Amino acid sequence: MAKFGKKNVVKVDPTDYNIGIIGESGVGKTTLMKEVLEGLVGEDGYMILNIGNEDGVDALPNASYEDIPDIDTLEEFVDYVVENKEDEYPDLKVVVVDTTDELFRIVEPYVVRLHNKEFP
Repeated sequence: MAKFGKKNVVKVDPTDYNIGIIGESGVGKTTLMKEVLEGLVGEDGYMILNIGNEDGVDALPNASYEDIPDIDTLEEFVDYVVENKEDEYPDLKVVVVDTTDELFRIVEPYVVRLHNKEFP
């Protein structure tokens, strides 16, 4: 008699997509991302951006992260990583924004200034 049941092989790389995880504070979203990403891309393959007043990495030992308290630091981070990708971040494949509500809070004044400058 034939054996039934197959093992599925995922044919896509989840790191090729934008993925959002929504949940209440403290339920483990950042921990989940860290553990999944370390399995997919290794310890040097991801970086968590601790945006604004977020402190999601405080309880995560050895998490790869950077504090991004404001829009200037975010811009500096992006420019630096892009300019130094090949030399200093060759394995970086995923950047986690923790959290979008803090991201919106720090970029909103910047976007309003740009809008007001273009449309006085």
